[in-house]
Amino acid sequence: MLIDIESVNSQSPYYVSFADEEHSLKFTTTHDIEYKVSFICDTSIFDGLPVYHLMFAAANRQPQDKLFPDSNIKETIFSIVGNFLHINSTAILYICEDKDERQRCRQRLFSMWFKQATAKKDKQYAIHMTSYNIDEENIMYVGMIANTNNPNLSLYVDKFDSLKQSLQEK
Repeated sequence: MLIDIESVNSQSPYYVSFADEEHSLKFTTTHDIEYKVSFICDTSIFDGLPVYHLMFAAANRQPQDKLFPDSNIKETIFSIVGNFLHINSTAILYICEDKDERQRCRQRLFSMWFKQATAKKDKQYAIHMTSYNIDEENIMYVGMIANTNNPNLSLYVDKFDSLKQSLQEK
């Protein structure tokens, strides 16, 4: 089991349920925006060591739609990701997409969220980030989050550092 949905909902301000796809969850905000959160296992990036890609997106929001500040989104994501990392001795990779040229904003926001979570005494996350130039105009932001109690943490950090080095050499 990748997620304990009952535990997630006991800590989340929004009700979280399983989506149709395997390893995917969804929740709806008070502004009727449905978010989807997915975890996709990948053993190719870290030489056979399983790492999960975190996918997080508003499923029914259009680029022209107004954004509403909503701290409950952050708390719901904390609940989901925290539960995932507590149950699974793995790490999460996230890539800030660039389809609307807001990838740097996403990276700063996600980084801030998890630094705030790490400041809480009962939540400890190891957060590692890097960026690299895709071309002259575009930068890709990649991050890794793991629970500091993960018995494989040093191995994940070493693998991420190797990934970081190879990306920056491109």
